[in-house]
Amino acid sequence: MAPSTGFPRPGVPAAAAVRSSTGVPVSGHVIGVESAPVPRAVITLISLGGRQVSRMVAHPDGAYAVDAPGAGSYVLIASAEGYQPQASTVVVGGEPVSYDILLSATSGVVGTVRSTKSALDLANTGPLTLLTGYQTHAVLRRIGAKRLETWLRNRKVTPR
Repeated sequence: MAPSTGFPRPGVPAAAAVRSSTGVPVSGHVIGVESAPVPRAVITLISLGGRQVSRMVAHPDGAYAVDAPGAGSYVLIASAEGYQPQASTVVVGGEPVSYDILLSATSGVVGTVRSTKSALDLANTGPLTLLTGYQTHAVLRRIGAKRLETWLRNRKVTPR
């Protein structure tokens, strides 16, 4: 697989770029870290007005092919678990368009919340502030232990 340029390559056929009777094919591969394929990425093609015109799930090798209903500009969106979604504008003419999509991995906090009571302590709010996105320990104290516990439970983070 050629490295992704992030730019459409008109006239360069991708593995699945076959003209169909339903429109103009937009195809390529979804790749992630070190050009590894991203299987099961959801690919959505929408009009500039926001109407979904095509959607599919990428193959195990990251290959995808969606059909644009005709010539024009569209937004191609790729999303996959563990990756940040990527939206790109693609311009479709009368020929198939090849477009590789590069997804960046997401980052997050992994760990165990041992007690929400200590989270409300002024000296022990750094990790919980980072986890919840609340800006200050004062806000954490103001929302209270019960509301904080509910917020964490709804996100499947359970105190131990």
